[in-house]
Amino acid sequence: MALIASVGLWLAVGAADAGAHRRASAHESRSMWRAVDRSGTCVQRRGRISTVATPGYRYGTVTIADSHCGNGSFVLRRRAGTGGWQIRLAGSDIGAPERCADDRRRVPIRVLRDLLYRDLCR
Repeated sequence: MALIASVGLWLAVGAADAGAHRRASAHESRSMWRAVDRSGTCVQRRGRISTVATPGYRYGTVTIADSHCGNGSFVLRRRAGTGGWQIRLAGSDIGAPERCADDRRRVPIRVLRDLLYRDLCR
């Protein structure tokens, strides 16, 4: 019985921390990585796509974490239906207090919180 209770608690805590973003398809990931790393030298892990409604745009993120390219995240934007991905934010300190105002001007805060973490820029 204690095992069932602990699993239930773990699921409840995990569900509260989970964002609404979804895993990017292989095609979406390749497209985002083309905007970030044209040479293909970085380890290209699957990206994430925000599910927050933003009229006319779709937002996504890819994260670099390898010895060739360093560490950091890229937040990208794509016009819905057409166009390629464009880098809107880059770095390992997205959402840091000293850059929150600029980050919020470039990407909607709801999208940042969906893709990165929910307490960003509070």
